[in-house]
Amino acid sequence: MTEEIELRVPNAPKFPKEVNFPHVVKEGEPITLECNPPEGVAPRQIYWMSIGLEHIEQDERVSVGNDGNLYFANALLKDSRQDYCCFASFSKIRTIVQKTAMTVVVNSLKPGNESADSGEATAEPPPVRIPGLLLPSGVQTEKVLLRGENLKLECIPHG
Repeated sequence: MTEEIELRVPNAPKFPKEVNFPHVVKEGEPITLECNPPEGVAPRQIYWMSIGLEHIEQDERVSVGNDGNLYFANALLKDSRQDYCCFASFSKIRTIVQKTAMTVVVNSLKPGNESADSGEATAEPPPVRIPGLLLPSGVQTEKVLLRGENLKLECIPHG
C-alpha cells in the first residue's frame, strides 16, 4: 500500500528589496539601524558587518538589540560610513543572507564642519543631552512566564 506524504522544503530566506536613505544625524544624537531580518528556520543569528566583512565593533555605545537592530547611544564622527550591513545566518539550512548596505552621516557640531581634533577654541561644546532609553520595535511591557522559564531583559541607553 502506498501512502502520500507531503514534503516541505524551506525556501532560502531573503531580505525584501528596499531603498535605504542615508541616516543623517548630528554628533551626540542616537541612531537606530533597522535590520528586520527575514523569518526562517530557527535558530537565526544576526551579525552587523561592513561590506568588507569586518564586524562592526560593539561597546558601551554601540550594541545589537534582541530585535537585530544596531543601536548607537550617541553618534560620533567616526560612525560615518556607507557600508553598514545586517547579515542573518540560518545554521540549519547553511544559509547567510545580507541586507542592502546602509549609510550613516554624522554631522559635526563644530562651525564649518571641522573635525573634533582641530583644536579651535571658538567651537561650542556639544549640547547637554538628557539620558534616555531607545525602545526596540515590538516592545512589550508585560510578559507571562511559567516557573523555570528564563526572562531576557534589554536596556539600550542613549544620550
